[in-house]
Amino acid sequence: MKALEIVRNACAHHGRLFNRVYTKTPKLPALGRFPDLDNAGLSMNRTFGQLTLIQHMRESQGIRRSRLLPSVLKTYPVLKALPISHVGVPDDWEASSLWAV
Repeated sequence: MKALEIVRNACAHHGRLFNRVYTKTPKLPALGRFPDLDNAGLSMNRTFGQLTLIQHMRESQGIRRSRLLPSVLKTYPVLKALPISHVGVPDDWEASSLWAV
């Protein structure tokens, strides 16, 4: 929860999420328990990994997934100088059931 608190504080205080590497990362359950969190391209020390964990937690608690987060990521402009991969987004992120709109 401490790792997600850092993300929350960055959002609440208009901090930067782009190209950020978090020193505190969440401890995840054993591989195979939650396949959506096992994605090889998923890095929990980047913003996208933290957002994926939020999506997973919402779903596991019976709260519907946020449609806003995928919508925001889809509006990210395609720029060679500032690729979305700097947020930690893997190429196949839309294929994950957590990110389906």
